[in-house]
Amino acid sequence: MSTDDQQLIRDYAAEGSQAAFATLVSRHVDLVYSAARRQLRSPDLAEEVT
Repeated sequence: MSTDDQQLIRDYAAEGSQAAFATLVSRHVDLVYSAARRQLRSPDLAEEVT
């Protein structure tokens, strides 16, 4: 995890920053989807989880 991600997590945790959360989601959504797809073996379920 990069220092930038750590700062975004701190901002979200401390202030509830929606901008920080949106940035984290946009950076990591593909990784989450691909991990869910490997585990679930279903694109539809992986999308739902993501």
